Amino acid sequence: MSSQKKIFAFPHSLVYLISVFAGVYCFLAFISMPFGINSGLDSSWFYALSKTTAEKLIFGTDVIFTYGPFGYLISGSVTENNFWQIVTFRLVIHLILCVVTVIRILELKNNALKLPLGVSVLATYLKVSMTDYQILFIFFIILSSDYIWKIKPIEFCVFILGILSGFCLLTKFTLGIYTLGSLVMFLLARIYESVQSKLDVKNKCGLLIEVFLAAISTAFVLLHPNYYSVNFLKILVCIVISCLVAVVLKTIYNLLIRRQIQPLIKLNKIGFSRISFDLCYCLGLLALIYYSFPSLAAYLRGSWEISSGYSSAMSIVGPEWQIQLGLLQIFLILLLLFLTTQEGSLGLSLALSFTLILAFKHAFVRQDEGHVFYFFSITPLIVALCIIQSKRNFSKLFGLLIHIYVLYTFLVVIAFPPTVLSKLELTHVFNNVTSLLNLNQVREQVNASSQKSLSEVKLPERLLEIVKDKSVDIVPWEISLVEANRLNWKPRPIFQSYSAYTSFLDQKNSQSLLQQPRDYIIYQFAAIDNRHPFFDEPETFYNIFCNYRLSSELPNFVSTPKMTDFMLLEKRPVNICASTLVSQKFSLPWDTTRFISLNNGFLVRAAIKIEYSLVGKIYKTLFRSPPVMMDVTYADNRIFLYRIIPENAENGIILSHLPSNKNEALSFFQGTFPPPIKSFGFSTDNPILYKPNLEISLTPVKLLDKSIKQKNVASDLLQVKELKNIKFLGKAEDVIGYMDSKNNKPDTPLKKGKKIMLTGWAVRKSKYADTTWILITYGSQNQPLGITKTSFSRQDIADGFDSRYLNSGWSITVTTQDMSEGVYDLTAWIYNKGGNYALPIHGSYRVKIK
Repeated sequence: MSSQKKIFAFPHSLVYLISVFAGVYCFLAFISMPFGINSGLDSSWFYALSKTTAEKLIFGTDVIFTYGPFGYLISGSVTENNFWQIVTFRLVIHLILCVVTVIRILELKNNALKLPLGVSVLATYLKVSMTDYQILFIFFIILSSDYIWKIKPIEFCVFILGILSGFCLLTKFTLGIYTLGSLVMFLLARIYESVQSKLDVKNKCGLLIEVFLAAISTAFVLLHPNYYSVNFLKILVCIVISCLVAVVLKTIYNLLIRRQIQPLIKLNKIGFSRISFDLCYCLGLLALIYYSFPSLAAYLRGSWEISSGYSSAMSIVGPEWQIQLGLLQIFLILLLLFLTTQEGSLGLSLALSFTLILAFKHAFVRQDEGHVFYFFSITPLIVALCIIQSKRNFSKLFGLLIHIYVLYTFLVVIAFPPTVLSKLELTHVFNNVTSLLNLNQVREQVNASSQKSLSEVKLPERLLEIVKDKSVDIVPWEISLVEANRLNWKPRPIFQSYSAYTSFLDQKNSQSLLQQPRDYIIYQFAAIDNRHPFFDEPETFYNIFCNYRLSSELPNFVSTPKMTDFMLLEKRPVNICASTLVSQKFSLPWDTTRFISLNNGFLVRAAIKIEYSLVGKIYKTLFRSPPVMMDVTYADNRIFLYRIIPENAENGIILSHLPSNKNEALSFFQGTFPPPIKSFGFSTDNPILYKPNLEISLTPVKLLDKSIKQKNVASDLLQVKELKNIKFLGKAEDVIGYMDSKNNKPDTPLKKGKKIMLTGWAVRKSKYADTTWILITYGSQNQPLGITKTSFSRQDIADGFDSRYLNSGWSITVTTQDMSEGVYDLTAWIYNKGGNYALPIHGSYRVKIK
C-alpha cells in the first residue's frame, strides 16, 4: 500500500500528466502537412527530388545531389503517387520526436532539468518544419540516454543506430555525416576510456567496426531502386561467403594452434573468428560499393563534391552581429562541453561538439535567414543535453545560464513574429486534428494547389507541339516546367546549373549532354548571387552553345503566365566549335587588368585556375571562402562585376562575348554576338586566402558557322559623363523599386578606385514591359556615378508584387575613382532619357572614401 502511495504521489502524478498533455498538445500543434508543386528555384528542386525518385533514376549516376533516393520524404513535393509516403514518414518522425522527448523528460529526476529539454525541442517548430533536424534531435536524445546503453546485447543497439545513420546518408548526405560522425565520435570516446581502464577494449573496437558496416551496408542496400530484390541479395551473399571463409580459417587455425604457436594463441584471445569475418566482409563490401551498379562510391563522391564546393560557390556574407553571436555561443557551449567531459561524459561531449562545429559552418557559409536559423535552433538542444549530463551543481547552473542566453539569441534571430505563437492557439490545433482525420481531403487540397501553381507555368501550345515526345532538358533550374507541361525530361546529373560547383560536377553534366544529346533545351538567361549565367557550368554551357541553336520555329522569347523570356534551343546538325587555336597562357595577379587581344573573329574561352593558399584551405575547411569577382569591361565601355566560382572556372568559361542581359542573350543564340570584352581582372575581399597569382589560359575557338556575326557597339548606350542638368524629382506613384545592396561595413574606409557592385529592382508601373534606365548618384548634389538598364528576372518581385514585374532586376558596377574623401550615400533613380529627369527608388549604399 505504501509503494502505491509513492507511485501515485501528487507531485509525480502532476508532472507526469503535465508532460504527457504537453507532449500530445505540441504533437498536434506542430503537425506539418506536405506541400505541393510550385515554381521557382527552391520549389523546382523540391519537385525534382520527387520526380527523379519516381522515375527510379540512380543517385550518384543519373542524379547527383546532396539528397539521396529518400530525400523526397524530407523535402520533396507531393506528386500524384507519393502523398501517403511523405505524410506518413513526416508524421512518424514527428511522433517519435515527441515520444522520445517526453520519455527523456520523465527519466529525469530533477524537475528543473525537464524544462530546458522540452523548450529546446519546441524551439525548432516555431518557424519552419525541419524533418531532417527532427531526425537529428531524435538521434541525440537517444544517444544521451543511459538506458539505451544498458540494453543487452549492446551490439544490437549500436547496430540499429548504424542502420539509422545509413538511412540518413540516403535521405540527406549532410544528415548522414551528422549522425554517423557523431556516433563514431561517441564510440571513439568509449574506446579511449576502455584503453585507459584496460577493460573491454576488444568489444568497444568491434562496436566501431559494426557501426560502419551497418551504416554502409544499409546505404548500399537502399541505394538501388529495387533494393528488396537486388542489393539485399548481394549483401546476403557477401555475409554467407564471409561466414564460410571465417569457418574455414577457424578450422585451419584450430589445426595450427595445437602446435602451441604463441602469436596464434594471443590472436585467439582477441577473437579470431570475428576478425576473419569482419575482414572478409569489409573486403566484399568494398568491392560491392565500388564495382556494383548502382555505385555507392559514386553517390558518396558526388554528394561530397557538392558539399565541399558549397563553401566557396554559395558563400554569402551577412551581418557581423550574427557571426559574433554564433562565435560567442560556440565558445560558451564548448566550455560547457569541456566541463561535462570532466564529469565523465566524454562520448556525448565529442558527438555534440562535432555537430556544433558542422552546424556553425553550414549556417554561416551562406549567411541568409534560413541557414542562420538552423544553427540557432540546434544550440538550445545541445546545451540542454549538456545540462542533463552535468553532475555538479556549478555545471548545471552554468548550463542553465547559457541555455537562457542561447534561447534569447534564438528569439532575436527569428525576430519572434506573432505568427509563431499562432501555432499554439487552440483553433490551430483543432484545424490540425481535422486535417489529420481527413487526410484524403488534405491530399485533394495539395493537388489542387499544385495544379493552380502549374497552370501559371504552362508553355505555349506551339512549343509543346515542337517538343512533343522529344527529349528535353531545362537550363538553368525551372524544373516545374516538366510537370506543368508533361515534358519528356532527361535531366543532367546536376539538374540545376548553379549547383555544379566543381570541375568534376561540371564535367559530369557536360559528358551527359555529349553522350546522350537532348533534342531540345529550354533555356532561361538567369543566375544567382550576381554570377554570370555562362559561369555556372562553364564546360557544359560551352558545349550547349557549340551543339545547340535557337529554334528556327520559335526564334524569339516564349513565356508562361508567370514567367517570361524562355528560349527553345534545338540541336545543331554539327558541332560548330570543332576548331581551336593555340592557347595563350599567363599569370595574372589580383586586382590587375588584362586586355584581350585574341577575340577578333573568334570566340575566346578562358581556363582560370584559382588556387587557395595554405591559410585559405584551412579557413575554407572551417568556415567559408570570400566570393571571387571578375571585373569585365566591354568594348562599349560598360563595366560589370560578375561572381565566378573558383572550383569550376578552370573548365573554361566563354570570356570574349558575355551577354549582359536577356536581350543580348537572345541575340547570342540567334547568331549575333554582343559587344566583346576588351579587358578583365579579378578581385576578392581577402586575397590572403588565395595564391597571389591566377593562372589563365586563353583559347581562341574558330566557329564553323559563318552566319554568326558580332553586334556593333550599342548606339543607344548612355555614358555617365554625357549626363548634364538632370532634374531630380521627388517620389512618384508610378515608380516602385529598391536598391538591395547594403554595406555591412559602412565605417570601413575604401581606397579610391575601388569597384562596388550594386543590385536592385525597379519598375515604372505604367510601362512595366519596357526596360528602365537606372541612374546611380552620390552625395547631396546627386553627382552621377553610373547608369545601367533593368535586364534580368526577379522571381521574388514577381511573386511578392506582380507577375508582370518579373524582368525588373538590375545590376551595375561603379568605381570610386572620381570621388573625393568623405562619407557618401549612393542612391538609385529611374532615369527618363527623353525628359532628362530622375525619379528616386528606395535604398542607399553608404561608403567612406579615404
